[in-house]
Amino acid sequence: MDFDQFYRYYSVSSIGKPHAENGDKIIMPPSALHRLVLGPQVAYPMLFQLNNPNSESGRVTHCGVLEFVADEGFVFLPSWIMHNLFLQEGNLVHVKSQSLGKGTYVKLQPHTKD
Repeated sequence: MDFDQFYRYYSVSSIGKPHAENGDKIIMPPSALHRLVLGPQVAYPMLFQLNNPNSESGRVTHCGVLEFVADEGFVFLPSWIMHNLFLQEGNLVHVKSQSLGKGTYVKLQPHTKD
C-alpha cells in the first residue's frame, strides 16, 4: 500500500522555519511517518509527489521530508512549491509516496558568459 493522503497546506514560514523556504523538503505530521514505517516497503530517501487536486494545470512536483512534526491534517511546504502548484494557504494538497530513478545525464547551461 503506497502512501496517498490529502493535507491542508501552509508555508514553512508560518511555523517559524524560514530556513526551510529555500529547500525541497516538506514538514509532515507524525501519523505520516507511522503509516510509512508500518507500510510494506519504505524506500529511502522518502520521496513524495505533490499536486493540487483543485487545479486543472496537471502540474506535479517532487520533494523529500524534513521533519514529521506538523499538526495532524496539515503539511508545511516551501513557498516555491505553492507557486508552482498554484496553491494558496489552507488549500488541499495531494501527497503521494514516489520512487524516482537515479539521474544518468545532466546538461548545464550558463546564464551569462561570466
